[in-house]
Amino acid sequence: MGGSLAGSWLSYGLAKLYQQLETSRKALAQAEAALAMAKRQSQGNKQQYQGQRESIQAQLNHLQEQKAKARIVAGRDGVIFTKQVKAGDFVNPGNKLFSLGTTGQVKVETYVNSKDMANVRKGNQVSVVFKKGMNW
Repeated sequence: MGGSLAGSWLSYGLAKLYQQLETSRKALAQAEAALAMAKRQSQGNKQQYQGQRESIQAQLNHLQEQKAKARIVAGRDGVIFTKQVKAGDFVNPGNKLFSLGTTGQVKVETYVNSKDMANVRKGNQVSVVFKKGMNW
């Protein structure tokens, strides 16, 4: 009888080990499946973030090109009389940024009434008065 009891314990122990082995194999299979899914998701996220990075880089390049072209050049020499914006302000196309003028000689073309033409001679000095607030 002693041999049969030992055989029963051995069979019970082997069955228990086999059951633990099967449980471990199932857990390993589940872990491998979860890992494979995580890798697929990670690859998808990596591609998504790479696409976003490329898009942002393209936007940055475009803005840098616009900045390079945003240089303001006056059509003539002059002095800034008034300034409506300061460094760092955002402006839109058509916004008035400043008023540019000259402190030197200027050429003025104007009409003269026919009754005053008899008094106008080449080389005459004249005074030119502008209305306050007029933009030229």
